[in-house]
Amino acid sequence: MITLLDTEVISVATLPAVAEVVAQIQQIAGPSPATPWAWVFVSGTAGVNPAHEAALTVGVRGQVGALRWSTGSDISLVPDAGVNTHPVVYRLAGRREWPLPPGAEVAVEIVYRALTQFVNTRGLPECLNWRPAPVGPWNPRWQR
Repeated sequence: MITLLDTEVISVATLPAVAEVVAQIQQIAGPSPATPWAWVFVSGTAGVNPAHEAALTVGVRGQVGALRWSTGSDISLVPDAGVNTHPVVYRLAGRREWPLPPGAEVAVEIVYRALTQFVNTRGLPECLNWRPAPVGPWNPRWQR
């Protein structure tokens, strides 16, 4: 079983039922966490060739969450309805800083729906509309 407390990048191929993953996230993040947590869920095998995989970054801090879609072709998308106007910093598995672009933050319920769709389809979640992320140091190509 995957333990989200220790894992920054997670392959959806290795996940148990998505409901278990959401339950782990809810338990870790709680209603008002001191640390905004994040994980990168990848469509292929984590760590084999992440530059060529679709990835969904999922962040949670209480009732607010964050999403970023990225691909190996340097495409980076954020929710069209994202509310943050400045970059925000989450922490991968609660440790390493992971900046997310303006527009990444949405209600945590949307985060859970998007994660469920990604795990089930390994494609861009269609439960929300997306737009290109602003260019900046939070884009995936800067973090490799």
